[in-house]
Amino acid sequence: MSRIVLPLGIILTAATAMAFSPVRAASPSRLVTSASGHGVRLTVSFPRHPYPLGQEAVAAVRLTNLTGRPIPLKGDPFICLGANPAVIPVTADGRTSYPNPDPGPYCPMHPTHAIPARRTLVTTIHFTLGRPWVVGQVTILLASRHGAAFTLRTPLLRLPTRGNAVIPPCHIHQGYPAGYCVDPPNVMSIPGGWLFQNSLIGWRASYRRYGDVIVKAAAANPMINDRVPETVYGQILVGGKPVSGIRMTAVWRYRGGMKVCRPFAGAHGIASCSEPALAFQSQDNQRIPIEVAFAYHHRTYTVQTTYEASVD
Repeated sequence: MSRIVLPLGIILTAATAMAFSPVRAASPSRLVTSASGHGVRLTVSFPRHPYPLGQEAVAAVRLTNLTGRPIPLKGDPFICLGANPAVIPVTADGRTSYPNPDPGPYCPMHPTHAIPARRTLVTTIHFTLGRPWVVGQVTILLASRHGAAFTLRTPLLRLPTRGNAVIPPCHIHQGYPAGYCVDPPNVMSIPGGWLFQNSLIGWRASYRRYGDVIVKAAAANPMINDRVPETVYGQILVGGKPVSGIRMTAVWRYRGGMKVCRPFAGAHGIASCSEPALAFQSQDNQRIPIEVAFAYHHRTYTVQTTYEASVD
């Protein structure tokens, strides 16, 4: 059985994504959350047993068309593969784990398929249970208004969990709201970005550990043309917590020159500065080192990152 791996830890089982069946009652042995609106009913259910946090969970999803006409589903602009309906981990107050940005030109919102009249779409969704609370969600197109959409969301469902309360690790090149995940040593979550507005994005980082102090450094572009500015990020953590207000010293060393910048760390303990375009003349595949240092409690903590220059 093939499975489509999507961002957000969701896996859509392709073999069941378009299966249809008659309506049936939920079993008392399952945990169920359901909602209805605009002619559809969405039901999400799980086997009734404890779930280990931080590991994969499997949800059975049934989307029923209660009307006598087909109802089109709308593509999800975040995922770009039409994962609709979806099961989403949320916080205890119902906030979604991931923001839903506006669709861009390379990821249009468009109908993916329709539910036939009086039929039920049956699918299975696999996802990482980073929180004990989940909701089901589906977006449909409204026939009464051209291009208009309606998003139906089920009530919060609290799954029984076992083991320690695990907050999942952040991953490189993925976006998260603040507090959703914890950076491993080789990841630095940086605020903002072109896609994940009001969130953090995981970047690959170099790091050094000094007892309970960790310093990290990351270059925005691992390979970059020397006519394009490069940005370096540095972070200091003490006891696993970022420290703000500390000045970072970043030293760039390249053929024929050196640059020093000294920005202050912000709320996430992250400081950054950019090297202007054409600040140096490089050769292809030349490795440019950047040394990042933070002075904390009368001691200097350093780490180095590099990036590759290109003149093409």
